[in-house]
Amino acid sequence: MRTFGAHTRVCGASIVAALALLLTLPSLFAQSGEGAIPSLELKSRMEDVPLTPKFGASLPMDAKFTDSNGKPVTLGEFFPKNGTKPVLLTFNFSNCKAFCSDQLNALAKSLKDASHAISKDFIVLTVCIDPKEGVERAKGSKDRFVNVLGREGADEGWRFFVGEEAQTRKLADAVGYGYKQDEQTGEWLHKLALMVCTPDGRVSNYLHYYPTAEEIDGAIDIASRNEISSRQITEEEADGLFASCIKLLGGENASKALAFARLFGIVIMLGLIGYIGYWYVRGRKPAAS
Repeated sequence: MRTFGAHTRVCGASIVAALALLLTLPSLFAQSGEGAIPSLELKSRMEDVPLTPKFGASLPMDAKFTDSNGKPVTLGEFFPKNGTKPVLLTFNFSNCKAFCSDQLNALAKSLKDASHAISKDFIVLTVCIDPKEGVERAKGSKDRFVNVLGREGADEGWRFFVGEEAQTRKLADAVGYGYKQDEQTGEWLHKLALMVCTPDGRVSNYLHYYPTAEEIDGAIDIASRNEISSRQITEEEADGLFASCIKLLGGENASKALAFARLFGIVIMLGLIGYIGYWYVRGRKPAAS
């Protein structure tokens, strides 16, 4: 039994260490998703890229872009007179090494489950904030997320735009969307949010970066009536509600690194518990006569 006791003390200390590691991991990694807490450095670097909700603000219909097929378009083409389709608006860029892909992937999955049908009931516009991004890159992104969505009308109903910075900035400023290029990494820093616009071209609502199908359906219902959501959001509330899209830890996705580290810690802890169980059973066996 002394052997079992010694092993128990060693393994017990190891389990405590493993638990401590699991509890401190969130402070070592930047997380994506709900409840993400940005580091002090991130807060400092994101100070100049706020999302300032502008409910009821009018969009600049003369803003000019190029779609993923290379066709020049103006924003007004998607807000025709007496139109009935709300427009969901996002700002992203294809070369993002942080969470743009996560946001658009989650959006595609929610749109797939939504009651409203894309193209028939609403359209989605994704505007690239990187002025250097070309049509070919935008087309690749569109094909990827339209495939995830997988619903009839997705190709026609989800448009990807590239354009000059002045045009993109005009639209972003109109909806209170801030972004800038980081001097340290060259990455584009911005918030992850979904703007819901009325058919007559005004901002009806702001949804967080991973909206559910039910949240999207509800926002479309309100916007389709050319109504502005009564859900007002202050700039301070927006800072916590909308995640920051920024590359941290040199990784493609810090949340994946965090998940892997947690899984590794759990495997170690379970292995140690099994090891203790083995020695406990062995210690209870009667000695051979």
